[in-house]
Parts: sequence; structure tokens; C-alpha cells
Amino acid sequence: MDLYKKAVDRDEHPEGQAVRIHPTLPIYENREARIFCYWDHEARLPWQTEEYYDSQRKNLRPATFARLHQNQWVSSESSFISAETYDSCVEMGLQPDLRGSIFIGVDASVRRDSTACVCIRYDETTDALLLAS
Repeated sequence: MDLYKKAVDRDEHPEGQAVRIHPTLPIYENREARIFCYWDHEARLPWQTEEYYDSQRKNLRPATFARLHQNQWVSSESSFISAETYDSCVEMGLQPDLRGSIFIGVDASVRRDSTACVCIRYDETTDALLLAS
């Protein structure tokens, strides 16, 4: 973020330290820091159509889309799965089923993260994976 602030002007960021040097393109210069920067938010290339961006929105996580295509700073703590997507997969009223072999997956956190544990089993009659607990 410090490099970004050094490379853009105050219209781009309140703490910007550079000077815009082109009237129509977002080109900045910070002579003291010896930085020349082009920092753009507009689609200027021929393939950057609405259809292209629609396909990218469908294939990328929201934070990744914002970072790659809108040139925005995003949190590294963005969700892998949105709450809406997760909730759409939940079947209320299910009870634990501990028959047969159970497979356990654990994601242990190490830094300001969540720890998760999921237990599933394979149902040979329906050929499905079932939540065990």
C-alpha cells in the first residue's frame, strides 16, 4: 500500500504523493521516489467487453475479480465460499449418521483464521457422500 500511495495522486487516494502528468490517461510521476506509474480503472482494450467481464465474474471470486479487473485493493481474508452459497447447500433437520466408515477432514488455523472439521461417509446404496456429524 505504501508503494501505491507514493505512485498515485490525491485524486486517486487521499494520501497520494505523486503528480498526474497526462490530461486524459492516469499516468503519475513521483520524482522524489523515482516512480512512474500507470494506474487505471477503465476498460480500454478491445477484449474488455461486458461479455468478457460477465464471464470473469462467473469464474472468479468477487475479491479476485475486483483485484484483477477493477484494480481495487481487497482483503486477503475474503471468503472462499459466500454465506449465501453455503446456506443453499444446507438441508435442515438432518440427523448424524455414524454407520460405516467415516472420513474426517480438518483445516486447522494458525493465524486469525477459522478451524473447521467435517465428517462424511460414503453411502453405497445411493453412491453419495453424506454428512456424518
